[in-house]
Amino acid sequence: MVGVFYGLVLIELILLLLTPSRQQRMSIVFLVLLAIIFAYVPITVSDNWVYNWYYTHPEVPTKFEPVFNQVMQMATKVGLSYQQFKLVIFTIEMSCMAWGLNIFQVDNKRVVLLCYTAIQFFESGVQLRNYLMATVVFVAIAYLWRDKRFDTMYFVMLVGLAAGTSYLRLDRSGNRHTVTGDRPENVAVRASVRARYDYRIRRGDGCRVITAILASRSHFQADG
Repeated sequence: MVGVFYGLVLIELILLLLTPSRQQRMSIVFLVLLAIIFAYVPITVSDNWVYNWYYTHPEVPTKFEPVFNQVMQMATKVGLSYQQFKLVIFTIEMSCMAWGLNIFQVDNKRVVLLCYTAIQFFESGVQLRNYLMATVVFVAIAYLWRDKRFDTMYFVMLVGLAAGTSYLRLDRSGNRHTVTGDRPENVAVRASVRARYDYRIRRGDGCRVITAILASRSHFQADG
């Protein structure tokens, strides 16, 4: 699958170089192929196994954030398979990307999509909550950058929505949230954590990023 993926990236890069800049819109065929790869990442890959286990056992309480948990529960209730649920996540993420790029007034969205695909795409199909949150924050930052009426309100609302999608829980001692007990789902979670549980997008880090953005915007306004 990795070879197929990078083959697609190479083909898209060649087409991008051969296409006049004014005609470089997002390739529907490329997006469809990415969606298939996103949905059918092998279940045995890292956290993908954990998400699949919780999705196929909706009766088991999860440790996921409330917004993501509600989306997962709704998908289960309407009878979507795990792969179909991931297609929904992919659609939301790509829609957020396009939404943010439109606010930023980026003309050549195809180049941005190709760069995102080559660098982060494979992790987004495994770290579902983190990258879903990141795309929502991307839209929030776009509103903050545009800075029109009500845009700050949209920024705060979207950051709040993103926080309900993914954040790192901390216990009272300040340590990372851990899962204990011998229940099957807890054993599965711990096994995935030991294998590769990537917490690079954390609530604390996100707050520092947002603070830096607000400070830089205030700096530019003061200079202007």
